[in-house]
Amino acid sequence: MKIKVLIIGANSALAKDVKEQLEKDSFEIITASRHDSDLNIDVDKPFHIPEYIDVAINFAALFASKSDNDYRKIIDTNIKGVINTCIACKHVKHLIQISSLFALLKTNNPYFSDYAITKKCADELAKYYCKLNNINLTILKPSQIYGNRPEFKKNQPLFYTILEKLNNGKDVDIYGTNNAKRNYINSLDLAEIIKRVIKQSVYGEFTCSYPENIKILDIAQTAKNVFNKGGSINFVKEKPDITDNIFDYDDSLYKIINYVPQIDLKKGIEMWKEYQKVQ
Repeated sequence: MKIKVLIIGANSALAKDVKEQLEKDSFEIITASRHDSDLNIDVDKPFHIPEYIDVAINFAALFASKSDNDYRKIIDTNIKGVINTCIACKHVKHLIQISSLFALLKTNNPYFSDYAITKKCADELAKYYCKLNNINLTILKPSQIYGNRPEFKKNQPLFYTILEKLNNGKDVDIYGTNNAKRNYINSLDLAEIIKRVIKQSVYGEFTCSYPENIKILDIAQTAKNVFNKGGSINFVKEKPDITDNIFDYDDSLYKIINYVPQIDLKKGIEMWKEYQKVQ
């Protein structure tokens, strides 16, 4: 019998990649979002899901607020939405909440934000509620996610600006003198991780990052080599430094599922390059 998986927030780029990966392995997928899905669900409001669902994965999230109205929305989606999802999933065998490593940021970190606050708050509330109601919960905290789909650019503008400029033979300017470090995990690696978490019924709270951090200059130089269209890479010293954004590496989940992310930076950029050709 096929495992029936409900994908909530199904229109996100990551959700689409996970859907394709699960379908290749004969999972039965039911999508849910505000529009263009099998089920019309708005996580901001209480909702119900069918009794036949085995596993639910919540991808719904907002990433930044620029106004008071946006601030309300990010709280509604990232906190209320997670609680509404937990309540709706009392009967499912397994709930997977996609969080973020940003939930671990300290208040003095330059990348600390309402996104980080809401993710941390939602994770704690989800753990508490699911423990009270005997819901099997997995919280996955990935590092910065990139992939082939254009929607990923919205949340990773620096990464994709570098790729797009060098793919067009244009110069890349890196602000400041600090060759800042980042950690990027490819969406297809994350999709494989999620698939294994489901198949092995892995419960708990885990970080998901690539085994190695990379520097901005390495991103640019690798992209330049892959595209081979020219363009110079320059540090603009008079601009403020870009700061590091990395986390401690923890491979405890990878040991359980017997899988470590396989897509390195060069392969990831090559995949992005090939994807652009068919668009």
